[in-house]
Amino acid sequence: MNLLRSTHTVARACQPHPLRGQTGLTLMELLIAVALSSLVVTLVSSVTSFVGKRYQQAAAHQQQADDRARILRRLQHEFSEIVAWHVTRSDRLVYSSSYTAPGEKRDPYTTTLLCRKQAAGSEYDLVYQRTQHNVSAQGTALKGEPPTTPKAAQEISVVTGLQRCAVEFGVLGVTPASEARMVHWVSTPEPGDMSSVVQFRMALSDAGGTHFPIIVPKGKE
Repeated sequence: MNLLRSTHTVARACQPHPLRGQTGLTLMELLIAVALSSLVVTLVSSVTSFVGKRYQQAAAHQQQADDRARILRRLQHEFSEIVAWHVTRSDRLVYSSSYTAPGEKRDPYTTTLLCRKQAAGSEYDLVYQRTQHNVSAQGTALKGEPPTTPKAAQEISVVTGLQRCAVEFGVLGVTPASEARMVHWVSTPEPGDMSSVVQFRMALSDAGGTHFPIIVPKGKE
């Protein structure tokens, strides 16, 4: 009898301890842990994506600023070596220049400063276009469509969000009061004034009313 009782005691001692006495997780605690882990992963992914997008936007804005600065520097050189000009409409100015940047081929090209209206709203973008071909003849201002030309090899928005963007003509004339020769800016010159045009101007203004025109000399004909 004592032997059986001892055997029964040993068997009970060898049995596993009840689950409620262990330190494991219940089903509810496990589900909560999984949900919290998923939430943390989602938050980390969202933050990483946000930072990545902001970095890409900053890099794109910096690239645009660098492109605009480079184009404005190039325009200064092009303006000083204009050899022919052609105005097709009041929203664009086309000219050819003999300027060639270091490392560029000396292929003839034309430059277009284009006032392009944005698809939505009433704002404009000033766009720089360069096309590898030559404008050999002087065009007629504000008459007809531009001749057929190859697609622009380069196109960059110089300024965006403009309230006004238009080509104006600087006509050299005599003022009645002082009889001094001065440049008068007009949007549409008279046919007889075309021979007196000495400059062009890209009349630009932003939403705040600030005017910052780009002056283009007519150059030698």
